Amino acid sequence: RGFNANTNNGSITISNTTFQQSNNSGTNAGDIYNGATLGADVITLTNVTAINNDGNGIFMDNPDLVFLNNVVATNNGTDPPGSGTSNTVGSGVNIDGGGGSDTLVFVNGGIFSNNQRYGVQVSNSTILVQNAPTCSGNIFAASGTGNCYSEAAVIDTQAPNTNITGGPSGLTNNPNPSFSFNGTDNITPSNYLTFECQMDGGGFTSCSSPKAYSGLADGNHNFSVRAKDLSGNVDQTPASRSFTIDSIPPTVTITFPAPNGTNGWFITSPVGGSVTATDNRTI
Repeated sequence: RGFNANTNNGSITISNTTFQQSNNSGTNAGDIYNGATLGADVITLTNVTAINNDGNGIFMDNPDLVFLNNVVATNNGTDPPGSGTSNTVGSGVNIDGGGGSDTLVFVNGGIFSNNQRYGVQVSNSTILVQNAPTCSGNIFAASGTGNCYSEAAVIDTQAPNTNITGGPSGLTNNPNPSFSFNGTDNITPSNYLTFECQMDGGGFTSCSSPKAYSGLADGNHNFSVRAKDLSGNVDQTPASRSFTIDSIPPTVTITFPAPNGTNGWFITSPVGGSVTATDNRTI
């Protein structure tokens, strides 16, 4: 009857697994079995094979994100034994988006061939190709998809935008600054963007908002951050913010004139004095 896994939220990750020969040994043509049936917000398949299944090689129910990394789906959608019909009921991978917004399906290589419907069949979904798979012999395919998909795939080359929403700017006396930021993209939802941060040109490394630093030296500094979308596009114009740390307090000097009377007394009253303040930085 095939493999089944479902979670109301969270993710399913499967690697180096084969789903094969899930079929109906009876005569009821309505009982069609998928190699695997999966349900989760995020589904990641890596080096997974689905072959010779009556129904779909792999069926997914209402995910938000799907990653197909070197998936091989061949010879799926075969007629159930004893059906006496010519049903073409299965695709290599069948993804039913079904939600309020499109499911994003990322295809990274793989093989989809000789399936009785599509190599990759989707509804309420957007297919994004990171590396083109090999496709051949699928009975159905949308025009211009290279015998692969039920609808045209999208090549996403547009980079996201990055915004700094909090943190010091200009002068500050805090050597332990923290920065908050976010990003927007044409396809990838904001909560699935990843970020890389850099302080003072030291090189970008993975980070999340808020990003905190500690023990920065007095002087001028520059913080930069860039967003990366699920297609691998990186913001080429990172958001940046310059600031100066000054942790040295000013010096205050009070000056009085020398006494002009005897025994350290002043003859005149009131006695005039002055107060001055100096700092290592001026504005």
